[in-house]
Parts: sequence; structure tokens; C-alpha cells
Amino acid sequence: MRSCCKKCLKTKEENRAIHNIPTSELDNHLFDFFMRIKQKSGIDFDPVTLKSMLGSFERSLNTRKYGISVVHGHEFTLTKQCLKTKYKVLKQANKGSRPKTADEITATEIDYLCNKEQLGNRDPDSLLNKLWLNNSLAVAVWHKRWRDRT
Repeated sequence: MRSCCKKCLKTKEENRAIHNIPTSELDNHLFDFFMRIKQKSGIDFDPVTLKSMLGSFERSLNTRKYGISVVHGHEFTLTKQCLKTKYKVLKQANKGSRPKTADEITATEIDYLCNKEQLGNRDPDSLLNKLWLNNSLAVAVWHKRWRDRT
């Protein structure tokens, strides 16, 4: 994160440390940073990652006693408006904050693993695999019940 910010500031020929930049200038720099930032592959980051980046800036400035919040301060309107718009565009493009989940394991797949002796009590590895699967399924059931209750 710090290297991304440093690169952004260098491209703007900014030599001051981020915590020494006046608020209005820093707002412009962060606006520019969030408008341009992409993954190495050229794909936009998802909204959750952008929020994490903003949080990193916030923590970095807080540890250096900047005194104004990037997240909550009204001084960073450009940055916040940029992110709000970017979140909206990314969510419309189905790059929302949906968790990446695996498909549930089926009975057929469990039978296949048992037949290949990957699950069971044949040896320590297959026993550990069986314990791991049972615990994972129990946690998944508990999580689903908890989520449905709230």
C-alpha cells in the first residue's frame, strides 16, 4: 500500500511525506490515486479492496497524528465522492462485495473420496481428512443457522 501511494505522489512530483501534505492537496492526490488505481492485470479493484486501501491511508495518517480523518472528515470530499461513484459503477458491473464461496460438497463427491481412501480411518492422513471435512461441515451448518437467525 505504501509503495502505491509513494508511486502516486512521485508521478505528481510530490516529495513531501503524506502526513506533511495540506488537506486540500492531499484530497486531490487521493482522488487521483483512487481514480487511476488498478490491479497489475489492468482490472479494477473490487469495492472491498478500495475500502481497505482507504483504511490503510487512514491508519497511516492517524499514526502520524495528521488530525483529520480521511474516512470521516468533511475535508476529503473529492476522495469520498470518487470512491462513492467508483463503488456504484463496480457494483453495477457485478464486482460487488459478494463473498467468494465454494460450492457445497455433494454426497457423490464424499463417496468418491471414501472409495479412493482419502476419507476414513485407513491411515492417519485419511483420518485427518475425515475430521477436517466433518468439522468444516459442522461449522458451515452452524454458520447457516446463525445467518438465518439474524
